[in-house]
Amino acid sequence: MAGNNLYTIFDPKLAREVDRRPKVFTFDPVVLLVNKAFGAPQADLNILERGYLGSTQRTTSNSDGQGIIAKLHRQHFPYLNGPNLPAMISKFSASLSANLENVFQRKGSCDTSDAWITLDFREFLMRQFTLASIPMLMGTRILEIWPQAFEDIWEFDSWALVLTMNLPSIFTPEAAASRDAMVSALERWEEEASRHRKFEDVESEDPAWDEYWGARLVRQRHRTFLNNGISKRGRAVFHLGLLWATNANAIPAATWMLIHCVLDTQLQCRVRRAIISSKRKDGTVDIESLAANKLVKSLFLEILRVYVSSPSVRLVLETTELGGYVFHKGGTIFIPGREMQNDPNVWSPNGSFPDASEFWAERFIDEEQDDNRSIGKEIDGCIKLEAEGEQHVAIKDGQTLSANAMTIPGRKRSKSLRDRMYSMRPFGGGTSFCPGRNVAMYEIVVAVVAILSAFDIEVDKEALTSNGMPQPNFDLSGTMGPDRQFIVRMKRRTAAK
Repeated sequence: MAGNNLYTIFDPKLAREVDRRPKVFTFDPVVLLVNKAFGAPQADLNILERGYLGSTQRTTSNSDGQGIIAKLHRQHFPYLNGPNLPAMISKFSASLSANLENVFQRKGSCDTSDAWITLDFREFLMRQFTLASIPMLMGTRILEIWPQAFEDIWEFDSWALVLTMNLPSIFTPEAAASRDAMVSALERWEEEASRHRKFEDVESEDPAWDEYWGARLVRQRHRTFLNNGISKRGRAVFHLGLLWATNANAIPAATWMLIHCVLDTQLQCRVRRAIISSKRKDGTVDIESLAANKLVKSLFLEILRVYVSSPSVRLVLETTELGGYVFHKGGTIFIPGREMQNDPNVWSPNGSFPDASEFWAERFIDEEQDDNRSIGKEIDGCIKLEAEGEQHVAIKDGQTLSANAMTIPGRKRSKSLRDRMYSMRPFGGGTSFCPGRNVAMYEIVVAVVAILSAFDIEVDKEALTSNGMPQPNFDLSGTMGPDRQFIVRMKRRTAAK
């Protein structure tokens, strides 16, 4: 490819060996390529390039891969996990609840039922989740100056792959216009935040979250940009990368999870039962317990397996022999995650499980479930669940959220399932293993609670017949969202009295 070798790896064990050698197989050039595509000025790209392994600007004092790229990546782990995670998820939950309340306003106390509303479930979910996710990262005030945030971010997402081709804007004017709209919005965000709250004042107070400057992670990244002389436009571009990655992956995944629950009423009943079983004595839902529920976790992982297309790309810095293969310096390694996640030899060997091309919510549960011999109880359970009203997520002061997005659900973890997990790469691998995976998981679980516990939802079968079943949009990267409308009827659920 362009005079260099291209190596495509399908063997999960060999892929793991590549992941373990970041000083030989580096991801950093991809970071530079994406930020260039998103509009970073060349001067800022030069700053970003300093110190990474393989850089053309390496110096004696700064050539060990410890430059700004590595520093930014290291910041993700403490600021997206541990004590910083609950504040972010709590803000997402609160914003989502407020959004849903605005759309489905409750009737007066004398009215015992809400009216059915027909809508596009895909557009509805993605809008509400996006308008909760953006404030979680950037603060609530950003939406006051960016009313078209939902439209802008998904228009940009539709052009993201085109932009990474780094063609002159004259050849991709719509993509360039979409990118410039996003960068301009984030420049205005910094201007407005600075006008109302000095960044240094917020730094000294160091709240877990600020209405103008957002989450600690965003503020720490912003400080790194300032300290390294990144320009105003460059700061906006680098913030755009984080904002886009957060939305473009978790939100379509949550949408798919709910679509499958609506299509499969028995699955929906079982998920709702899991939600209710995770209630505390005060009636609120313990999100930590729910995220560890075997069915919910297996459903989450199956969504990632089927709908995430996240190839890993590495540049070969030194000619290296690995696994019986020689990888030559200057070559590019490509690890196609989705192909590994759909390999029938891994996921449905000898026909022992549903085909790898099929969606199966229980695929990641080791032991056999007894649900098939108690279908009557499942149906009865659905009826009894109608007496349950809306459930609310509450994250207590001092609570930790420590569930790992990629762990196998349950205590029993057979060797065969552990081996299959090596072919699961929705978050990449190695040093570039997505640090936001746990945030994404909790966002998705919170979203499922908010929708399934609060609303009755019915598929519009006539519209489904006309439009066809939603399929993954293969024009997108990351999580491939639904490619068409999914029409449903919804109303707010009223608990039986």
